[in-house]
Amino acid sequence: MTIIGCNDTAAEIPFDLKYGYVKFDGSEDDYKTIPVLLPPHTRKTMLVFDKGDHEGLSGLWYAAPVNMHIRPAFLLTDKLKNLNIPPVVATISQKDINNDLLVTIEAKTFCHGVYLKLPPEAKPSDNFFDLLPGECRDVLVEGITGKKISIEFVGDFIERIK
Repeated sequence: MTIIGCNDTAAEIPFDLKYGYVKFDGSEDDYKTIPVLLPPHTRKTMLVFDKGDHEGLSGLWYAAPVNMHIRPAFLLTDKLKNLNIPPVVATISQKDINNDLLVTIEAKTFCHGVYLKLPPEAKPSDNFFDLLPGECRDVLVEGITGKKISIEFVGDFIERIK
């Protein structure tokens, strides 16, 4: 697998890159971490690694910048309906901040197609994404406070229609 980094800014970007394989249920995370330096205005190969002996129907391969606001990239090796994705396990919390709502989702298992069911006036910072096991995402929802919202996972629907 080849991981390519892009830096469109005028400054170099140093960070640590975590990469490897994780099972959908989070029971195995076989990873390594390396330091990376992306020079200004570049697009370059940061890393090439082998998939190893891991099984693609029960997990995925990923690369995730550590302590950066850059989302992980990952590889699924088959159609979602053919993968052994377990039911979603995640913790969800929310709190009012001024006139907005902060929603935090922490995945225990792979969460495909996370989306918040929101009233039309709400403006979320993100509203359709995947989470790797152990990954946490904050979504700031502008324009609503004091409301309990619900979250759905497309992956749950896929499990039900298999």
